[in-house]
Amino acid sequence: MVFYSTNNWIEANIVLGLLRSAELPAVLQRTGASVYGVGTFSILVPQERMEEARQIVESAKDSAEREHGDNGHHGQ
Repeated sequence: MVFYSTNNWIEANIVLGLLRSAELPAVLQRTGASVYGVGTFSILVPQERMEEARQIVESAKDSAEREHGDNGHHGQ
């Protein structure tokens, strides 16, 4: 089941890495054009693990915001 979608290849791989590092089975699927990595990247996880995946990503997001501030400018 699609858990996360983005047009940004780097963002997709960061989320995929977070999930896999938590030993959650996740697969990256690309749809659309294949030139220069352009397209939509979807991360698929088993339906019964969707809530766990959400918690992993939210926890990482919260940690990053505490460390760098919530405006994306490292607290500036």
